[in-house]
Amino acid sequence: MGTLQEGPTVQDVSNYHCRKQTQMLFRKVSDKLKWNLHDIELLMDVGCGSGERSTKYITFLYPRATEIIAIDPRKELIAEAKKFNQYPKVDYVVADISDWDSLEMWKGKVSHMVSLRYLNFVLDQRIAFDNMFHLLKTDGEVVLLFPTGAEVYQYIQNVTQKPKWRPYFIDTILVPEAIERRWDREMYELLLEEVGFTVIEVSDVTSESFVYPSEELFKEYS
Repeated sequence: MGTLQEGPTVQDVSNYHCRKQTQMLFRKVSDKLKWNLHDIELLMDVGCGSGERSTKYITFLYPRATEIIAIDPRKELIAEAKKFNQYPKVDYVVADISDWDSLEMWKGKVSHMVSLRYLNFVLDQRIAFDNMFHLLKTDGEVVLLFPTGAEVYQYIQNVTQKPKWRPYFIDTILVPEAIERRWDREMYELLLEEVGFTVIEVSDVTSESFVYPSEELFKEYS
């Protein structure tokens, strides 16, 4: 009797699109920065999540890396990463790029840094960029990929500004400053230079729409 094969899940399809975008990004990294030719001492993956969409790919892309530190402030995702996506040379750590106390042990030690689809969740990106700068070695390099806008934040703003709900959100920050003020490429380049980075390129990445096949699946995976 044959075995019934299940089709791909929504999560599988979403991961596929993320990996495809990651591949395109690192082709550019190879062309611009030549990381594939570098002796990578300590590579840090900022906002690694469960390791499925970034750390896993980075591990195979840079097998000669001496050490990979993958950090995320969400304990449950780090636990999931250790259980399902553990690889040689990879150390998953609960740490927050916005909290220097959780990062200080790596000050000036990181030779290469990557953050994929995470910084849009960080409320104060200025602090995150400053911490990244101080984690890197003098000649260290960082590659960042993140959305600069999301419809969900517009919905949050619409709700919290309504008279009925506004009193519950006084002095509460729910939307990152970068998204609220609609920072563009020029703003990001200026901010990174103010922190101390030498900016090689700030560019837009072509976005792709992902349509959920049903409302039930949207609720399940959102």
